[in-house]
Formats: sequence, structure tokens, C-alpha cells
Amino acid sequence: MSSKTYLTYKPYRDFFNDLMNFIFASDCRVCKNLLSSLEEKYICKDCFSKIEFIKPPYCDKCGKILVESFKRIEKPLCRDCSSHKRHFYKARALGIYEGILREGIHILKFEKKVGIHKPLGDLMVRYLKEQQRNLISRIDFLIPVPLHRKRLKSRGFNQAQLLCEYIEKHLNLPVNLDLKRIRWTTPQMNLGRQERLQNIKGAFEIRNKGTISEKQILLVDDIFTTGATVEECSKVLLKAGAKQVSVLTLARGR
Repeated sequence: MSSKTYLTYKPYRDFFNDLMNFIFASDCRVCKNLLSSLEEKYICKDCFSKIEFIKPPYCDKCGKILVESFKRIEKPLCRDCSSHKRHFYKARALGIYEGILREGIHILKFEKKVGIHKPLGDLMVRYLKEQQRNLISRIDFLIPVPLHRKRLKSRGFNQAQLLCEYIEKHLNLPVNLDLKRIRWTTPQMNLGRQERLQNIKGAFEIRNKGTISEKQILLVDDIFTTGATVEECSKVLLKAGAKQVSVLTLARGR
């Protein structure tokens, strides 16, 4: 397993944000009520508690929400997973990419307020404990979907790695950083499914294949849209000898 690499953001930046929140009391971005403690980061605990985990019926493979009639099927599949091979074993997301969850991800990813990764990470830990106990017991390590070095330098941190390290701390699941993004790609958000698949092809590699062989991996990212990125990562990991790759994201589109 690769040695721990430190995130590029400065630890004192998070401390400074906390200090400013304490000195200049701030309001929750969602309900506008005053944040009551330093543990609350930009969104209050009451608002975070209103985020609902995705409930069945959903696709057994990618986790996409399905209509109620699919409840009668033991392991239902969505149209995409019925017609396209998926290299990951199963993908799960905590909630839908909307409302409070979307606001939290935007604060982290685009406003670069790294402190909010803690309540977001806590959501992931709670979801794994409540919904995926069997997954926790069989995972060898976590792997964050990596950023290209240019984007990492621009953003200052990899949000997926922040989430992985929070999960590691609370569930004692080690983090492996041997999956690297070696090619710059156009942002996926404005591309169709086939364009996304082509765009991301060949963008990743494993730097130390010996750490991957016969391992059960949980691939972690912030958002699952079409699944093109985690699909390409899973393909590379399996080719390097991984036994199985599961996926966990904070959110997914409908």
C-alpha cells in the first residue's frame, strides 16, 4: 500500500475558518438559523438530519431509484445496467443530488470550505453502519477517485480523499492512494453518457499493482451521475488484479 500522502490544503486554514465562525457567529446556509457550535460547519445539525437516505426500490447494480412497481422484483436492474456491462460490483449513494445534500457538496467542492467534509463524512459513516454492515466487514481498503494534478493544484484538495480519510478515522478502514489520474479530461457534467465514457477512457492507472491484487475495494467519490468515472476506475482496478470493486458516493442524480 502506498505511503500516506498529505492533502495540499493547509490544516491551519480549517482552524482559521472555525475561529472566524466562533468570533463572527454565522448562520446555517439552509435554514438561516444561527450555528450553535464549532462542530456545525456552514449547515446546522438539524438540516443535516433532514437528509434522507435512498430507499428501495433501486437498481441492484448502480443504485438508481426505480418506480414503486420494481418492489416486487428481488434484485431489479435499471435500463442502463440491463443493457451495459458494469465493472463495479455494486454502487450505492446516500441520497439524491438535490436540496441540503447538494448545498453541502457545493460548499465543499466549489467554495472550498473543507470543514464541511466532516458532517458529510459523518453521513457516509452512518450510512455504512446502518445500511452496509456486510460491506464494511469485507472491504480491504478505501480508494478515492483521484483528481488530475492540475485540478488538485487548482482546488487545493481532493474531496473524495477527504471523505475517505474521515471514514478511515471512524471505521478503521485503511486508505490506498495507488490509483492515479494520468490524463487531463474535460469536465464530465455537460457531456452525454457515450461522451463521458470516451472522455474518461485511459485517464487512470495503478502505480503499485501489488497492493491491489485480490483485494476487496470500496471506491469513494462525491457524485454518481452516469457512472462513467467510477466505471473506468473499476475497470482499471480489476485489470490490476482487484477481487471486487464496490462504489460509494454522497449523492447521485435521479
